[in-house]
Amino acid sequence: MQLAVFYNHVVCAAKQKNVSTEEILNQIKKAGITGLEFSIDEIREQESELSLLMKKTGFFVSCIYSRHDFSFSANGAKAFSLIDTAARLGSSKVLIIPGFCSFTSKKPVFWKDNHPNLLQYFQMNQMAKALTMICNYAANKNITVTLEDFDDKRAPYCTMNGLLWFMKKVPALKYTFDSGNFQYCGEDEINAFQLLKNYISHVHLKDRTYDVGNQGDFSLDLLNQPMYPSPVGYGCIHMKEILSLLHSIKYEDYLTIEHFGAIDQLNYMELSSKWILSQVTGVKAND
Repeated sequence: MQLAVFYNHVVCAAKQKNVSTEEILNQIKKAGITGLEFSIDEIREQESELSLLMKKTGFFVSCIYSRHDFSFSANGAKAFSLIDTAARLGSSKVLIIPGFCSFTSKKPVFWKDNHPNLLQYFQMNQMAKALTMICNYAANKNITVTLEDFDDKRAPYCTMNGLLWFMKKVPALKYTFDSGNFQYCGEDEINAFQLLKNYISHVHLKDRTYDVGNQGDFSLDLLNQPMYPSPVGYGCIHMKEILSLLHSIKYEDYLTIEHFGAIDQLNYMELSSKWILSQVTGVKAND
């Protein structure tokens, strides 16, 4: 397994420590991190500079993500430039947020007994059509298109059953397992893993805590409880079990550390990396 972080965390750490992004990259590389996950907007703004920076520091692109709104227009061609960029920068995977449903209730669709209405089904099918188009285009460039459990009640893929609907609807689509996002709607991440494990192609290791003392930016779950960012292994998500399960399905690709809004990004990245590497070593030793 290889470790990656979001480039956003590197930029934030550089600002927090008043140093260059290159210095942060050199420091986290010592901690065992070699991959970077970018938004397409970050790359569009400075692709040449970022390419040189990665070459100089020895980092690779683990994945590129982008947001679109295909809920009323299934024109997946709008994401073709994302695929082209991934191929150009050597990333084998992209993550797409394909849009949101309108007129949702206080509950996400596919959450417990809440089923999509006719408008939501139409919007979901539009998203699925666009994703099919994108997957077909990406296949010619050996790029895998993924969808994640995005923590927003308007996202019909924020729940495990919503994700399963999309996986079945778009056979070429794969899944980015985000360990912390099921906490948003109160679903169990282990149950979600078991349901969706055959589709996993990428992983975001996100831990969370309800401890106000953790500080940093918080987001609210569906019960309006504030969830704070946490170093991986230090929060309330079942991280040990998740790493063991990933090992059991022979997942060997990037594990992307995620803690947007952390009060000390450098410290969180180093703590996360150290904890993950210790656990991965322990899992392999028990084989």
